[in-house]
Amino acid sequence: MKLLVLILFLIPAFIMTQCEDDCFTLENWEEEDVVNLISLTPLDTSYEKGTVLTLNIELPSTNDFFADYINNRRTQVNLFEETNDNFALITLGEDELFVDNTLTFIKGNQGEFLSTFILPYNSRSGMYELEVQITLDRTGAYSHEKSGRIYLGPPDPAECSAFLLRVQFADIDGQFIEFTVTE
Repeated sequence: MKLLVLILFLIPAFIMTQCEDDCFTLENWEEEDVVNLISLTPLDTSYEKGTVLTLNIELPSTNDFFADYINNRRTQVNLFEETNDNFALITLGEDELFVDNTLTFIKGNQGEFLSTFILPYNSRSGMYELEVQITLDRTGAYSHEKSGRIYLGPPDPAECSAFLLRVQFADIDGQFIEFTVTE
């Protein structure tokens, strides 16, 4: 009887817990493969308090961002078909751009933290999209890291995503977006 319990319950339970720890993430990890998907407009070195900036991200579901990592050949990947994920999650390197400023979401939503955002999939455009208007309410110097990561794939994309895409702000020289806001 003990052998039957062992075979029927304990071995499958052990195997299932082992599978939970296995996580395969396809990642574009080479520095030259970082994708310039994030835009911030208008882009300047100085703004007045109350200026509205627009943060925009459009991630095409069908892309070749992971092509070099799939069987070492150039290949298109359709992220929506691969993951069946209606939302992508982006984490930005810092939250400096968002602290004490007003965020108005045109497309997408705030994530769990100030520097995380949810990009819904738009079946008409075939893109995961985020558009946020940032009203600069806080004066002073800003220095915001220009990089981020987009996660796709259930169950918790930050813990075990199917795809991890390293992205950054376009048209930014250096590692940071830097500007000042005056009264």
